[in-house]
Amino acid sequence: MKKIITISIILTMSAMLFAGVKVSKKNQGTYIPLSMYETVQKSKSYSEGISACAEEDMYTVLGVKENEVLSNDKFHDAFKLKDSEIDFAFKTKKGKTYLTDKKTKIEYIKISDSTDYYSAFDLFLSDNILKEISRGDSRVVVEDGKVIFNGYAWEIDKDQWHYSSGIDLIFYSVEAGAYIGFADGKIFTLKDGEELLKVLDVEIE
Repeated sequence: MKKIITISIILTMSAMLFAGVKVSKKNQGTYIPLSMYETVQKSKSYSEGISACAEEDMYTVLGVKENEVLSNDKFHDAFKLKDSEIDFAFKTKKGKTYLTDKKTKIEYIKISDSTDYYSAFDLFLSDNILKEISRGDSRVVVEDGKVIFNGYAWEIDKDQWHYSSGIDLIFYSVEAGAYIGFADGKIFTLKDGEELLKVLDVEIE
């Protein structure tokens, strides 16, 4: 009798351990809202992409792994989805993978096979906005994934709380201890607005 009880406990624990989300390898990776993806590609502006998908119950990004899904609220607060929050459908169309959240009916598109969604999102913004900026301004140099401007190394600031309307992309430099913003092909210093918002200050000639 004790043996039967022990086996039952082991089976129950095993079921609990392996319960929940299970995603096939081909569907693992980084996903962003389709509205964000399409707007950024067209407008070359991160703030316009943010505006296009600023809806309730929408994940800013999804890092879909085999047994868990990670997300980040406006790239300001990272979190892991509960199993009860995951009800996704995947489909492939014209070589691209899409994810639909069955709860909200919102559609996402896969931008990378990598589940390191920070790096994947940086690469997406670099390919669609930063390269456009560097082509239009020779002072902006992209080297080995780093941005060099005015002798300092800068990194893309993805925190969506920082973006006011009209700022295409924001950069922050630890060395310079400052933010700069790109808007309409020009580079500006930024100052603090309300709460965490950054606003355009002085154009850098």
